[in-house]
Amino acid sequence: MKKILLITDEPKLEAKVTEALAGWTIIALPDAARATAWLKQEPLPNLIIIDFELKSEDGLAVFKKLLPPVKVIMLAASGSIPLAVSAAKLGVSEFLRKPFDAKELKQIVEKCCVSSEVTLKGREKYPWLSGQSPVLVRFFEQLASLLIEDKPVLLISERGVPKGEVAEFIHFNSRQQARRFVRINLTAFNQEPLVGALLTTLQELTYLPSATTLQALPERCGTLYLEGFDLVDPVIRETIANFFVGRQDRLDRSIRWLVGVGSPTIFQPTELANFSLLTIPPLRERLADLPAILSAYLKPACLNYKKAVTKIDLDLLAFLSIYDYPGNYQELADLVAGLVLAANSQVIGLAQLPLSFNDLCRTAVKQALKDKYPLVQAQRGFEQQLTKILLQKTGQDTGPVARYLDISKIALCERLEDLFD
Repeated sequence: MKKILLITDEPKLEAKVTEALAGWTIIALPDAARATAWLKQEPLPNLIIIDFELKSEDGLAVFKKLLPPVKVIMLAASGSIPLAVSAAKLGVSEFLRKPFDAKELKQIVEKCCVSSEVTLKGREKYPWLSGQSPVLVRFFEQLASLLIEDKPVLLISERGVPKGEVAEFIHFNSRQQARRFVRINLTAFNQEPLVGALLTTLQELTYLPSATTLQALPERCGTLYLEGFDLVDPVIRETIANFFVGRQDRLDRSIRWLVGVGSPTIFQPTELANFSLLTIPPLRERLADLPAILSAYLKPACLNYKKAVTKIDLDLLAFLSIYDYPGNYQELADLVAGLVLAANSQVIGLAQLPLSFNDLCRTAVKQALKDKYPLVQAQRGFEQQLTKILLQKTGQDTGPVARYLDISKIALCERLEDLFD
């Protein structure tokens, strides 16, 4: 069933939209806060309709807060041309005056939703994209929706999330896949004397080919990914932006532009309106996918180190499911490689875990707090978790554990009896 999110606090408008769009599932919410909460929990709707005349704030303010990755129709009592122009500049797909004709609304909705189905290929190439969690499903829905549009894409993620692989994945599934995928690390040009070389490169890649060019289609740039845009000097960022703004008539508009940043806060809201935004979820938000990701990482690690690991111990899996992965997917990939390298059997467990004492303590604390015990019980739970991990890492040898904790072996044994009686 196709689904539309309607943001309105007017019951009569909700009833009219529902009647006009019979056959669609209409989810009506009264404000931006509840719409944001709903969008975080549910699969993306096919379309969003926003009532401009909300009691709490106007529809454009709601749109700026949501910056949704699907098309938006704005309904407004005013037929003001400046208002319609402002909406279009921000990225609103259609502007319809109230009271609207039901047939016209239906036609606009169908136009906005045409060709909204996209089949994504090539996920198996990227182990960290394994899984079927709601978070991952939602991410792929957003990605598929932006493939339909021609707007540049802003890839947003934390450290350790491979934005470049997402850029490759987008290229592989786009209309430009027959042409070249070009990745430019802007931090390599983060010095004023190198800016000229960067601009020359951009010109060679992005200018329309001349009538006499002999360059074959596969040799032409199809997708250009600018990596580390937020990591370079603001003056260089401005220079790059001016390059594209000042050469609109000479640029090859068939090229898909991708820009990688850690945060979109370096852009003004009006600048963000020029992009489709795609936030790549960090690993800690996808722990439901952890078994699938581990399995996908395990295979290449076994081939690389010529090991025959076939199973992950349940205690290790439990530990990995509460670890917070400050280094994201790259840290997990390195962790699995370390586990496989240290393996001496077909099963890997806590004994092979190559983590620091601080990592172990942080994870043990997290598990203790997760159980929501009173403080004394939480402290006891922390000790249980930590000593259990340390004992498994030392093959149940209390001597190294006592030295590690800087206590006597007798004191450790007495404490273990108390903790695990």
